[in-house]
Amino acid sequence: QTDLEMLCITFCVSDPPANVTHDLVPQGRHQDLTAENAELYCQVYREWMFDKRWATAMDHIFTGLHRVIPVNIFSRFIHMVRLDELDTMLAGHGIDVEDWRKHTECQSPLHEKHRLVKWFWEVVSEMNVQEQEDLWTYVSGSKGVPPGGFSALTNAVGESQSFTLAKSSTTAEHLPVAHTCGFQLELPPYNSKAELAERLKRAIGYREGFGFA
Repeated sequence: QTDLEMLCITFCVSDPPANVTHDLVPQGRHQDLTAENAELYCQVYREWMFDKRWATAMDHIFTGLHRVIPVNIFSRFIHMVRLDELDTMLAGHGIDVEDWRKHTECQSPLHEKHRLVKWFWEVVSEMNVQEQEDLWTYVSGSKGVPPGGFSALTNAVGESQSFTLAKSSTTAEHLPVAHTCGFQLELPPYNSKAELAERLKRAIGYREGFGFA
């Protein structure tokens, strides 16, 4: 036996999510991998992983896509848009903290120089990229910022809507509360920047599922 034969690999793959086994070639589950057919195995396995595995899902995706963008228009569209531009259209821009701050409104009694507001922006600036994205997801329910940045935020009916910082009527023991439909974040009256940072990061942890504020 060769080293490959000792691996006991056949020309089939398991698909746990679908709970099925797929033959890479006809009757593949009965054909052992050997040194002689290793090149063929690599070829059909690669075809499965990068193409055939997703064929059914991609058929559904294209069906839905072509309901929105007709085939004749889509063929022209893909030649007009770069991949990075398409990514921005679908997922939005990354987080630019200065742009975010510039297009933020403060609800009275908060204002730009209020200590809660200053602490908030200091904490956000000190976050890493992933934490900033998680915070925006918590605040907005969206993973990205629309093309045009924070100045281009709109509500559910397409009206211009700014991100707003507001002061919560709760105590400092509570977490910040987000109102995703209006891009609003309510901050309780924390006594220090460290307290705000700890509560904010804990709130971000509840962005998927349920948590108590």
